[in-house]
Amino acid sequence: MRVRFNSLFENILLETHYDESAIKQLADSGLFDLETSKKIIQGLFREDIHAFTGCKGWLEKYLKGIVRMLVDESKGDPRKAVEFLNECPNEFDQYLTYIREYRPKLEGDHNAQLALDKKFIEEMSYQDVKDFNEKRQKEQNEKNKAELANMKFDSPSDYELIPIKDYQDMHSKFGGHWTGNGTGDSSAWCHTNGKSTYDAWTNNGEKMFVLAKKGWKDIPFDKESNVQSKGKDDYGNSLIAIRVNRYGMVDRVTLRCNHEGVEGIADNQYNISKLSKLVGFNVEDKIQELGDFEESPLKDGVYYYEGEVIPEDLRKVIKKVIVKDGVTKIRDFAFYGCILLELITIPDSVIEIGISAFAHCNDLKSITILNNVIRIGDSAFYGCKSLESVTIPDSVTKIGDFTFYDCTSLKSITIPDSVTHIGQDAFYDTSNNLEVRCSYNSYANKYCIENNIRVDTSRRI
Repeated sequence: MRVRFNSLFENILLETHYDESAIKQLADSGLFDLETSKKIIQGLFREDIHAFTGCKGWLEKYLKGIVRMLVDESKGDPRKAVEFLNECPNEFDQYLTYIREYRPKLEGDHNAQLALDKKFIEEMSYQDVKDFNEKRQKEQNEKNKAELANMKFDSPSDYELIPIKDYQDMHSKFGGHWTGNGTGDSSAWCHTNGKSTYDAWTNNGEKMFVLAKKGWKDIPFDKESNVQSKGKDDYGNSLIAIRVNRYGMVDRVTLRCNHEGVEGIADNQYNISKLSKLVGFNVEDKIQELGDFEESPLKDGVYYYEGEVIPEDLRKVIKKVIVKDGVTKIRDFAFYGCILLELITIPDSVIEIGISAFAHCNDLKSITILNNVIRIGDSAFYGCKSLESVTIPDSVTKIGDFTFYDCTSLKSITIPDSVTHIGQDAFYDTSNNLEVRCSYNSYANKYCIENNIRVDTSRRI
């Protein structure tokens, strides 16, 4: 089978150091050939999962756990493996960054370290990783709110927050030298060097701010000096870049590598409360004061959808969606990965639900598809693990491939006689208790018989 890789997947096909056993493990799974497996492991190890940057040998073996989860999630289908590889880096980066911070605290307890490693490499599922990240993020958010509420800023700060107009503004103020991370890597701190990096950070309307220590100077910071100083020099701890989405929500914080003079990556080590404490003022308030932001379409967890591309940073917080009347299509991947989405209201104007439109909406429990919808795209509800019931209207004629694939809680679905096509593995890996309600002579009934899916014989329509 020839698998077409999209641009996200192409980004991980880069050369670097790699773990031979993980490459063999992936190639032996049959999902990819040896050369592609090598490129995938190289890419994950260097480019997509930042926690691996400059890592010690013990972390390299965690690649085996990633490959195991990849094989489990894809179920032998290379297309699903590609989908997983496009989704997974951020989740693994969050988890492994935590491990890099936590594991050294177990120094001296070798058995505890081995148990921690084994848990990820041999036991955890990908859902376990996502659940862990979500729980930790919620706990951290509550802690941040409490810390900020009680934080006092009495003395003048040594830092100033500077809005960045564009790349030239960023580079003229804070660029000029490749800095590296002490290993010869030329990916400079603060994302100030390299227009492509800056553009990638701001291509969806995000804004950049820099927290600069007063008296900061632009000095060479090469591999040799970095090794000698462990990331600290006369002007160390002086620059922090902040990416903010178009609505004023902090999206990412990037520090000079080895910002505190310790080994390890810099990205995402500082939340807003910790950052505010470091610089001596409420960074979130200052960003709102200096920035010119759009009004957020998200209010109290409700998102009003008009057919647009949803910003990535909102996907993790949307709880309810109201599709505005007049929208005719819920576009491909519209709500992909909205993990907190519980309820969606769809008006009669919608005639098509796009490819993977609601894929991986983990909290979505039920949905009523109103009359006038004609097409339900491939993988539309793929991986909606909380989805329990679905009603499909008489207007629908086609249910695409993998539409309800991996909907492990799905118990009932009503399929009308109008449906004349149900795609490949549309109900694969759903609940063992799934019952389909349909008429005796319908295409759906024939499909269920051929695919060993139970039909509700007591309530046939």
